[in-house]
Amino acid sequence: MGFDNYNEVFSYLGEKENALLQRLKGKVSPDISKLKYDNAEQITTQPTTFNNRYDAPNIVQSSSRYDNFNNNEVTPSSVSESSSSSSFLTTKPKILNNRYDNSETTMSDSFSSNKARYDNTSNSTQDFSSGESNLYSYKGSDQSKSIYGICNTRDNQDDPYSIYGDKTTNGDDNNNEEPKKPYFIHDISENDLLVLESLVRYNKELESPKTENTSDTSSGPRLVIQSGYLEDSIKPNPYSSYSHPKFLTNEINASNNSAVNGSIGGKRDNIALYYWSSEFERLLEMDDCLEKFERLSSLEHDFVYAAESYGRIIISENFLADELKTIKPVNVGGVAGGEKYIVQGILFKFALESETFGLYGNDENAMKTAAHELNGCASFLNCGVKGLHVPLMAFIDYRGFRLMAMSLLPISKKSLIYGSCDAGQTVHTSNNIFNNLFSNATKVINLKPHFVEDIRGDIKSISGPIDIEGHLGSDNHFYLLDFARLSPPEPPKHRGAYLYKLLRLELVRKHQKPLCSDAFSPMLTIDIHKHNVEVQEAYDDLLNNIIPKFSKDIQQRDRIGLQSNFLRDILLNISEKITDVSKLLHAEGINIRYIGEVASHCSSLGFKRFFIIEAIFRTLKSLARELLRREMKKIHLPSDYPYRSLLLKFLNLLFDEYKDKTEYVWSKIILEKMEKKFQNIFNNRNTFKEEPELNEESLSKLPVTPQEIIKSLLTNLQTRKMILNKFCKSIGLVISRIAITQFSNSNSFVFVDTDIEEIKTLSTRLNVIDHADGMSLYYKSMAAGLNNTSKHRLLTISRERLEQSLLSMNNNFQIVIQLSKVLTLLAKTSNDATIKRNYYELAEKQLSQFDSIGVVQSQVLLLKIHRVRNQLSHFKAGGVLQPKDNEVIENIINEIIEISPDKVYPSYLLAKFFDRLSQITSNFDYSKVINAYSNIIKIDSNYQKAHIGISLFLLKTQDKHKYFSKEKVSEHIAKAFSISKNIESIVDKIIPLIDFSPWIFFEISRTVPKLRLMVKNSLEGKYSIGTNKFSIPPNIQLEVEDLDFFENISLEKVYFDGHTNGNNIEVFSKIKPDTQSFILRKLKLDDVGKLKSLSLLSNITHLNFGNTQNGFSEWLLADLITPKLRKLKLFEIAEITDLTVKLIATTCKDLEVLDLGGCKSIFGEEFGELFKGCPSIVKLALPPFVDSSHVTDSISKLKLIKLDLYKCSKVTISSFSKLLDSSKTLRKIRSPTGIPYFYVQPQTLSSRHEKINSNEPALRYTVDGIELFNIKIGGALQGDRTYELFLNNRNPLVKFRDPPNSSFTFFKAMHAVNIKNHIIQLNIHKVFGNNWTSVESSHQIAINSSVANFKFESQGVPYSFVFDNSGFNSTFSSEVSISNSKVAVVSNKKTNGSYVEIEIKSKTTLLPIFYAIASSGLRK
Repeated sequence: MGFDNYNEVFSYLGEKENALLQRLKGKVSPDISKLKYDNAEQITTQPTTFNNRYDAPNIVQSSSRYDNFNNNEVTPSSVSESSSSSSFLTTKPKILNNRYDNSETTMSDSFSSNKARYDNTSNSTQDFSSGESNLYSYKGSDQSKSIYGICNTRDNQDDPYSIYGDKTTNGDDNNNEEPKKPYFIHDISENDLLVLESLVRYNKELESPKTENTSDTSSGPRLVIQSGYLEDSIKPNPYSSYSHPKFLTNEINASNNSAVNGSIGGKRDNIALYYWSSEFERLLEMDDCLEKFERLSSLEHDFVYAAESYGRIIISENFLADELKTIKPVNVGGVAGGEKYIVQGILFKFALESETFGLYGNDENAMKTAAHELNGCASFLNCGVKGLHVPLMAFIDYRGFRLMAMSLLPISKKSLIYGSCDAGQTVHTSNNIFNNLFSNATKVINLKPHFVEDIRGDIKSISGPIDIEGHLGSDNHFYLLDFARLSPPEPPKHRGAYLYKLLRLELVRKHQKPLCSDAFSPMLTIDIHKHNVEVQEAYDDLLNNIIPKFSKDIQQRDRIGLQSNFLRDILLNISEKITDVSKLLHAEGINIRYIGEVASHCSSLGFKRFFIIEAIFRTLKSLARELLRREMKKIHLPSDYPYRSLLLKFLNLLFDEYKDKTEYVWSKIILEKMEKKFQNIFNNRNTFKEEPELNEESLSKLPVTPQEIIKSLLTNLQTRKMILNKFCKSIGLVISRIAITQFSNSNSFVFVDTDIEEIKTLSTRLNVIDHADGMSLYYKSMAAGLNNTSKHRLLTISRERLEQSLLSMNNNFQIVIQLSKVLTLLAKTSNDATIKRNYYELAEKQLSQFDSIGVVQSQVLLLKIHRVRNQLSHFKAGGVLQPKDNEVIENIINEIIEISPDKVYPSYLLAKFFDRLSQITSNFDYSKVINAYSNIIKIDSNYQKAHIGISLFLLKTQDKHKYFSKEKVSEHIAKAFSISKNIESIVDKIIPLIDFSPWIFFEISRTVPKLRLMVKNSLEGKYSIGTNKFSIPPNIQLEVEDLDFFENISLEKVYFDGHTNGNNIEVFSKIKPDTQSFILRKLKLDDVGKLKSLSLLSNITHLNFGNTQNGFSEWLLADLITPKLRKLKLFEIAEITDLTVKLIATTCKDLEVLDLGGCKSIFGEEFGELFKGCPSIVKLALPPFVDSSHVTDSISKLKLIKLDLYKCSKVTISSFSKLLDSSKTLRKIRSPTGIPYFYVQPQTLSSRHEKINSNEPALRYTVDGIELFNIKIGGALQGDRTYELFLNNRNPLVKFRDPPNSSFTFFKAMHAVNIKNHIIQLNIHKVFGNNWTSVESSHQIAINSSVANFKFESQGVPYSFVFDNSGFNSTFSSEVSISNSKVAVVSNKKTNGSYVEIEIKSKTTLLPIFYAIASSGLRK
């Protein structure tokens, strides 16, 4: 959508303010008025005709900017307040060269010039009283009437806030009602201003009053004033050498300056009008990233720089003739603020009172509306509702003027879809999408939707102020404008106060009820009384509760201000802690104008003085602004020198020795203005004194009256400096350091020209910069390669910027969340535990405070989620909370689950909470964690985080509960990776899982470089040290390109257990051709021919094909059995026959290990050749069908160390039980039933008692540092005792292939029962499967005395015992002999029953030792 000219683009910008002025002036159609207000009379019989509804009535442009009345129209002249007579202007008024020429022309009250406002001349229209009771003065109004007269509604007697004036006394409907006159309100009289101005400008002396010639009854010195402004013949300030260059204001031929080439305004057609707004929108809509926030910061920096640069020029040249201005004004309509300017796509508008209509009362109030406009804009920007756009905005303060700067938007008056541009006469709510977005935004701000009625009688619902504007721009984006009345006003005490005396939006947001923006306003709102009552309640709460509480809390915070016995030190302490009072007050919803109320509730003298100083410098700022505006009006010069000179004189007047005129100014002018501006500033509502006794002076000598307090602050060097610094900063005045230093050491100081370095331009912006800078620093801290120190520094600065932005954007919950993230990261990058805890607590405090005032459920939900995440991070960092705090977090999570439409993520938070809690809580119920994760998977089986979470939990706690299994972990990991499409994003979270099982991630890592490197490193770390066996899982599909995974691993042995794909073996033989050992057990190959690839490996020394199936045949072994083989295991392969035994015998002469166990097709026909051809065999496992002769031959012909006879059922007990004795080299042998037999060398073994419960062994014995066996002793029926011998599979003496009970470390090897009846009977049980119920042998033991001898035979071996139980405490000793040779003594006598010692006399098996203990009847 394009526009042909600027008038069309910008004409709507000033229309709304004109419409409001027309309503206040009574320019409304009489028919409409009569229709809506039964008790109101017609204003005029003929409605005034306008070119459009926004035009001022019949204004003819004159050479004077403010001579905006018809030259042919006769209007009443203004009447001097000192005279009761009236006069009329001529029909042709005098044409003024400029609006501030000192002419004697008088105007009507409606069109009075600035001279009436600033000059003390005869045509002044204000009535200023010298008495204190006259707090407010009104220009052009009848003060005998109600001050609310202009705001009366339907019935003036019932509601004093009508937009129409009092009814005329004439009952004739045809008589026009006289429009209400503008009003002006000041907290300082014009006479005081003139006195102050004369003291500053001309350095006049004070004279004693002459009572006979003056009506002034006040005592004390006064200034003699001869006229409004003294003549130029007055001597200039002796401390200033500056003189006014009058030539700058002389008229210059307009033709020579009408089109200056290269001027700022000369190239307007080439400017991208909407660049600022379009770029602002584009950046805001970007996803959060470093680029977004860097460019946002840069954009607002550029905008503010441009606004300051052009704004400074506009303000400096404000009073020059248009043809002399560098930047020319444009006509966009509207009268408030005077002329408008457009430069580089930025609209500039003065925030000034209209001399014509008097909306606000004075310029200071008009400036406040500019601040409200900016605050309202920021509120919508920060509410977090996407789709609503606002302009970039700032205001510039310079030389006492405030200039609004706003980026232009692609809108026109035809694009209005919400609100009103004519003061509520027409109300738009035509776009439902915009209506919903705006309603959501106002919910965040806590504004109340309310019904309004337009002039046609249509009732519509509006959520904010009726005069806010929502537009659908030419780019199809929604835009908002006119935010000044977003917040409800406090109950107004005079007309127009509803425009600028507003409640803080922070207060509105925190209030328990939503409030109506149009309360106490003259807008056409239904149920206005109800809305007023609610706002009144908020206002009362502010005064009666919030302010007193703030006063109390501020004194207790960090105990600042109470750390010294000297008042000056207390003030310095407070000033150091509180650097910005306004932001502190605003955060609590307290307006600056209530500083007096805050001070009155302070019990601390130090804080009272502190707030008085705040009130002082703000009063000085107001006066300085007024003086600067007056000075600009008088001299019209853009140069800085006259204004620096003015401020120089003002400073000398303020900080001279406290007497004469300085004392007069402070005690009469400044003090009175301060008391009116900050009411109750010197009152004391709280008399309780918390401070320690002050040592510098007794309480009786402390200043009490306001005059004494002011004097004490000005005569104290520290407080003088404090006031000076604050004042200079508030108006942008820069004083040299030397002057400040000298000023700090003197009670009377004279400033000179060189002391003032410059008058700075002050700007206030949306504060996107601090937020953007904070966010960009946050993202920079996330950069790879930064150490914790660098990260911590970036995060610290980020925190400062975010906290700064939060002060001015405190309804932005996203900043709160981001600040909590930064605090959490600061905790993670800190090494000190206390500092960590403090950061986490600060993050929790930020989130919990904002959570309590959240009004939109989605925001409340998000804040609660971040509260939980913060606590989980605290847990992870080792933080410990109290049980009650844990309950709070659990309750919050349950609340999140309840209100969240998506139950998965809140349930995941609950699982993580239980997970973290299980790590720091003893005796925690681990099933709660398992159930929480399982519940997530039930809701959504594809929720990846749940699978990863439960895997990590099972890994970390596998030794603490029964829920762990490798299969479960692998299953969940595999599922997690089958779900993820973005593996890179979760790599860092699964490092423990990668270290646990890198093979799970092996195949998927091929396409993810970061994961590939992590898997490779994990494989190298896991297998390079040789402690773990290199086993390739059956589900892995190897590729030749996988070489780099194994290039740094030196492999001697590789396991391919259970593989079905022969291609893996073939590929690996190519990847690692130097591998010497291949363990290929339980193969079920789809193509056994792939095993031939192993024949190409020349270094193979170890092959293990145990339990291989699927057509494994002997012909494959023909190429694999080579002379280099040292180990060959072919157990449980049915296809192996004696032909293979013969091949081995003829080929592998150096074979050391041969396992033929379970090979049912081998009958021992070639064993003779085997024992002869392979004499180096030291470990042998024989097939099932061998007999005792084969066993005997193996022992006699080979130097065996280990012999395995498992499942050799033809070998008798008597034949293998003596084998250990028949061989000098044999160390262990496994019986056909699977029980190992071995010799224990002579030594003394002491039992260890580590019994925890009834299932724990009574005796434990360790050999060579590894537990060898333990014995459990238990009760049986009728007082019998059971004895069980358990062997440790991990001990080299016990270890055999496929041990019984392989799932556990220990397995049962012997079972005996000691039965006590008349005689002792020892039953030795044998194993049948896993059952030990059958008795192998039973032996009677006769013990007739304390020392007894008995014998029995077991497994063909005769045992004799000497048993002695003559000691105390069930002590005993038992000597065991075999064939009359003592082999061991088992006894607990030496330790008095504490533990059992076994003294082995000669090498023996464990059988005699076990029998000795079992026969003794030893109790558990």
